[in-house]
Amino acid sequence: MEQQQEENRVAGSEDLFCRNCDKETEEAEAVGMEGRVPEWLEGRVTRNGPGMVQVGATHYDHLFDSLAMLHQFTIQRGRVTYRSRFLRSDSYTNNTQANRIVVGELGTVAFPDPCKTLFHRLMTNFFKLPVPASVMSDNCLVNVCQARDQMFALTETCFLRRLDPDSLTTLGKKEDISNYVAVNMATAHPHIDRDGTVFNVGCSFSLLNGPELRIVRLPEGKLEGARVSATVVSRWRAALPYVHSFAMTKNYWVIVEQPLVLSLGKMVQQYATFGRLMNALTWLPHENLRLLVIDRNTGELLPTTYTGPPILLFHHINAYEKDGHLVVDFSCTNNKSPYNCFFFSNFRKLDTDPSKVFPDAKACRFVLPLYVPAKGEVGEQLVTLKDTTCTAIRTDGGEVHCSPALLCPLTFELPRINYQRNGQPYRYTYGITSGSDLYLQRLIKLDVVTGETWIFHDRGYVAAEPIFVPAPGATEEDDGVVLSTLLKINDLRYVALLVLDARNMKQLARVEFTAEGDVTFPFHGQFVDPRQDVHAY
Repeated sequence: MEQQQEENRVAGSEDLFCRNCDKETEEAEAVGMEGRVPEWLEGRVTRNGPGMVQVGATHYDHLFDSLAMLHQFTIQRGRVTYRSRFLRSDSYTNNTQANRIVVGELGTVAFPDPCKTLFHRLMTNFFKLPVPASVMSDNCLVNVCQARDQMFALTETCFLRRLDPDSLTTLGKKEDISNYVAVNMATAHPHIDRDGTVFNVGCSFSLLNGPELRIVRLPEGKLEGARVSATVVSRWRAALPYVHSFAMTKNYWVIVEQPLVLSLGKMVQQYATFGRLMNALTWLPHENLRLLVIDRNTGELLPTTYTGPPILLFHHINAYEKDGHLVVDFSCTNNKSPYNCFFFSNFRKLDTDPSKVFPDAKACRFVLPLYVPAKGEVGEQLVTLKDTTCTAIRTDGGEVHCSPALLCPLTFELPRINYQRNGQPYRYTYGITSGSDLYLQRLIKLDVVTGETWIFHDRGYVAAEPIFVPAPGATEEDDGVVLSTLLKINDLRYVALLVLDARNMKQLARVEFTAEGDVTFPFHGQFVDPRQDVHAY
């Protein structure tokens, strides 16, 4: 009876997010299978995320600091295999060789080097603005990107790591994007155009203009030949706006300049006093967010200043143009300290603890009128699209203030779409939702037109970010499968490839494996079909 209660209990977030993996898994064969993998489905599902949360006797403070672990399912002629490998970053090598954390991350302070004085640290590391490469980590644990033949592991610093897409071996030395193009940091959520061109948003700093946001173009996903396609000056002179993702349509890029910034002054202070660099992230409660709309044909910012309420946006869902408007869908939260959710100290709190922070992102929509007359009445509603409650109001300062509409009342994070509809009108998005627990456990499909939802849930299991793969010759947007990684709460080494029918979120197949080490929850990933020339998300 006690064993049955243990198997059926709903575990707390500590059971999932505090796992520590100290052993890789070589190519593993399935130990169990339910259903059948569609015959047409062939390729690799590669995911990135935290792996090792403890080095020797030292423990990371924040989940996003954990040493990166890559996971991969390979599907070939109905056979599925699984492997996992640590990213062999400099951070991984230095930490594991020292058997303790000697390389600091965003939320974890490394053991200080007693040979370096405060003056030495500042003079060595802060001559390069805004964020010196010597302060950044190459622990690329957020995402992967393969547009053609090259695969990279991504994070939100200036560094990338090349990967062998078949074996997950880390190749060569770390790559500093600032050696190829004039940016100091870049997001881990690029976009891939149909011809294989990769676009991303980077931050830079100039003595004349201060912080700048730049659209970077990488032909065929290669660093070689990278160039800046557009530059927008930030409204803040001494702070970098935090940009986690962006949107792209046929004619526009959309960057949200939200009032969460990396204060350069606080960053220097934290570094000089051996504090957490995360403490330099500053919420500006009296600032609105700005939606920066850039013309892809000219590289110029549209003359209209679009603002919105002070909300936090991490993941864009999609954006598209319709009848003279720009529709922008995203997951957002009113939580002003969203990263606090992912401190290990927060995970270990009881769910009944009032100080425990839970994720609460929701799917929302902005509608921006693209053609705004120079003159008009203050308070005028400029949205003329039908079937939307979104507003865009002309203010007395000449700005257009946009209010978002809620697409779904449920928690909605790690959103994905049929990427063939990226930048175009679409109907469905897939994500992760949760109940009262901190971790995001259930898969959800959302109809953004009607608000209808479909849920996949199997008690005792946790599903990772969904990835949509269209069926060959599909004519309907949701004709295909959703792929996810399934973890079992009470079995640390259980991992499975979950295949769902994207139309109804019903299980088609579950291929189960036993890993060599504890299986950790991955963040983002990509499906690559080697039979195709260009790979997207």
